[in-house]
Amino acid sequence: MKLLNNRWKDKSSYKDRWVLRNKEMAIILNKYLPKIKSIAVMGSGPKQHFESEIKKLNKNIIIKSYDLKKWNDNIKKINLEKFEYSKLKNIECVVFSGVLEYINLSETLKETFKNVDYVLMSYAPIDFTNFTLKTSFLNIINLFITKYFTKGKSVKDLKSRIKAGWRSFYTNFEFIKELSNYGLIIYFDKSKSYPSQGIYFVKSKIKNKGYKD
Repeated sequence: MKLLNNRWKDKSSYKDRWVLRNKEMAIILNKYLPKIKSIAVMGSGPKQHFESEIKKLNKNIIIKSYDLKKWNDNIKKINLEKFEYSKLKNIECVVFSGVLEYINLSETLKETFKNVDYVLMSYAPIDFTNFTLKTSFLNIINLFITKYFTKGKSVKDLKSRIKAGWRSFYTNFEFIKELSNYGLIIYFDKSKSYPSQGIYFVKSKIKNKGYKD
């Protein structure tokens, strides 16, 4: 099976409709931390959707943007797998929107929470099902059987996620359990624009605590 390793270096891979998810996340951040002064956006993308949305709500916020590709002069090119989060001096919150499925999840979360106070993220657990009016009756039956009898996703679905470059396949329970190792969950809900994804806002409980494995 061919892995799409260069997917996120191709501008056509980014969808304009993802701005809806970023808008949701910006509203959540502004609601819980209206006076936040600085953030880092990991995997900002060519159009920097999250940055645009949070600026509408907090025009004075300082933003550092990072991605695999330097799309413009406001973005710093980095390897998200090897980034040293200790370099994020004076950053209060790190934002991962549509990123965590594609990188080493556990290690990334641990390093992030060791170095910043808050993390805002989206994640698509394998047990979240997106039912829409366009979902056919047969698909609903298939998804029901998959979810309640096999306790996971179908082989076809998992293969498509692997082909797309996924590195982690957590259920929502497993993901929240992982988050709880490092932080206190302030907010969690299914995304209104993407019910197949969750949005999580978490405060670190291990920063400056001398955390050890």
